[in-house]
Amino acid sequence: MNRSDQLAEALGLAISGDKLALIVLAFFAALAFALLLVPVSMRLAERAGVVDQPHARRVHTKPTPRWGGLGMYAAFALAVGLMLFFHDSLSNNRVWGLLAGATLMTALGALDDKFQIPAWAKLLGQILAAALVTLDIFGLRMVVLLDWDLPKWLGVTLSVVWIVGVTNTINLIDGLDGLAAGVSAIATFTFLVIAMVAMESSFGFVLLSAALVGTCAGFLRYNFHPAKVFMGDAGSHFLGFTIAALSILQNWKVAAAAALAVPLLILAVPIFDTLFAIIRRLWRRQPIFMPDRGHLHHRLLALGMNQRLVVLTIYVLTGIGCMAAVWLALWR
Repeated sequence: MNRSDQLAEALGLAISGDKLALIVLAFFAALAFALLLVPVSMRLAERAGVVDQPHARRVHTKPTPRWGGLGMYAAFALAVGLMLFFHDSLSNNRVWGLLAGATLMTALGALDDKFQIPAWAKLLGQILAAALVTLDIFGLRMVVLLDWDLPKWLGVTLSVVWIVGVTNTINLIDGLDGLAAGVSAIATFTFLVIAMVAMESSFGFVLLSAALVGTCAGFLRYNFHPAKVFMGDAGSHFLGFTIAALSILQNWKVAAAAALAVPLLILAVPIFDTLFAIIRRLWRRQPIFMPDRGHLHHRLLALGMNQRLVVLTIYVLTGIGCMAAVWLALWR
C-alpha cells in the first residue's frame, strides 16, 4: 500500500490513493487557472464597459469590473479538460451535458451583465438551458427520483425547476464581496466530502466538485472584501447551474425522502433567502424580480455589522446546514 492509499484509508475515504491524488490535482489545477484567468476577465470587462457603478442598492463605493464569472467558467472548463487526460470517467454524456449547460448559462449571464436583459427573457433562457440538459442525449435529471418511478415528464419538470431555482438563489445571494463564491465553495465542498466518503456517485462528478471548489477559491482571491472584481450574472449563473447539476446527480446513500433533504440543507441559506424575498415582494404586491434591500446580508448590515463580518456569519450559517447534511447522508 503506497502513501496515498494509506492517507485515503486513514481519512476513511472510499477511494484509492490514486483517485485522491486526482482530486487534489483537479482542485489545484482549477485554483491555478482561476488565479490566472480572472484578471484577464477583469480587463475584458473594463474594455467592454461591463463595470458595476455604485448606486443606492449597492454597498460598494467605487466602479468595479464584472464578468469575473467568465474567468471562473474558463478556469473550470480548462481544469475539466485537463482531467480528461487522467481519468476516462469524465467522458460521458452527463458530464458533457453539464458543461453544455454551464456554457449556455454563463453566456446568458454575460449578456445580461452587458445589455440588461429583461427578467422574463432571462428566466426563459434559464428554462431553455435547463430543459436542454435534461434531454435523453445528456440525461441530467434527479438521480433520487429514479427510485420513485415517476412519469418521465414529471422527472424532467422537477429537474428543470430545481436547476432554475438554484441558479436564481445563487444569483440573488450575490450581494456582498465574496458571499456567493464562498457559499458556493462551502456547498460544493460538502458534496465532495459526501461523495468521497460514500463513493455512491461516478468518480467523474467527484472530480467536477473538486474543480469547482478550486475555481471558487481562486476567484475569492480577487473577490473577497474589498473586491477587485464581481462575478456578475455570468458567474452566478455558472455557479448556480453547476451546483444544481452536481446536486441532482449525486446519490446521497439514503432513502429518497431523506435524500431530497440533503441538498436542501446544503443550500439552505440561499434557498430560504430567496423564498423570503419572493414572499416579501408578493406581500408588498411588487414584481418578484424587483431588487430590494431586504435580503439576509442587507439585514445584517443594517444591524451594524461590516461586510466581512456579515459574509463570515453567512459562511457559518451555511456550514451549519452543510454539517447537518453530512450527518444525514453519512452517519444518520
